[in-house]
Amino acid sequence: MISQISTTGCPLAAILIAQAPVKRSDLVVEIGPGCGILTRELPCRCREVVTAATAGRPSAS
Repeated sequence: MISQISTTGCPLAAILIAQAPVKRSDLVVEIGPGCGILTRELPCRCREVVTAATAGRPSAS
């Protein structure tokens, strides 16, 4: 849904979260949460956030 954001300020994250089609009853799965800017903003908009960290970029096959 939303690609990884590499910004230290939260204004962009707040805009993205405000426009995301997330409902209060949704379970959101965030893959590769990075530094967690979006992860911190999501819980106020959905039921639960589950994160899955990755070991790095997958190699091209």
